[in-house]
Amino acid sequence: MNEVNVLSNWRGAVACIVLMLAATNGLAAEYDLSRDAIAQADGSAAEPPVEGERRVTEFVKSHLPELELVLASLKKHSAKEYQKAIGDLARTSRRLEQLQQRDPDGFELELTFLQWQTRVDIALAQLQVRDNEKTRAQLRKSLASREQARVARARHDKARLTERIARLQTQLQRLTDQLENVDAEKNADKAYAGAIRRLDAKQVRPNAASRTKKNAKPKPAADPKTPENK
Repeated sequence: MNEVNVLSNWRGAVACIVLMLAATNGLAAEYDLSRDAIAQADGSAAEPPVEGERRVTEFVKSHLPELELVLASLKKHSAKEYQKAIGDLARTSRRLEQLQQRDPDGFELELTFLQWQTRVDIALAQLQVRDNEKTRAQLRKSLASREQARVARARHDKARLTERIARLQTQLQRLTDQLENVDAEKNADKAYAGAIRRLDAKQVRPNAASRTKKNAKPKPAADPKTPENK
């Protein structure tokens, strides 16, 4: 098999994978609607190249071993594509780490989907090089498993959103109850009275200290004739 053609199709697989990883980089928004959380995740992108490569190497070895050959080929033949793949995979691994801390079950489902998606992309690239029934069967199996993973992930997302909505509804009802019993004018009067009491207390304390010092009896002078003063 021509190595140039194989490499070209492996690059095609990486291109598909890179696009998929770029979409996966938005998974923080799916599990945490906080813009601050998303910004914090994006802020971690400024990672030293060596650290990023180390992170990706460990991530691929642990979770996406199918990509080891792809990355090795890219590193040997195309530094630009290799660095791009490393950057995308590094961001994805960071997002998955953050997801694992917030939602371990969601992490497992997202990782499973990512693994099957990767196998789909690699099978498609292999079919471009050599079309055969075995690879087609692998593609069919990977597509079916990917869809099962997608459904499982969607069910998990639905359950989490349902829980979130329930919490928000509870908070909304609590605030509604509080607002029904609010007397803004009465609360303002209480706050004003408390502020005046504190102000008066601050004014009384210095005056009392001054009066105490003013009314204190002077200490009698020592008699120079006593033995201790000789």
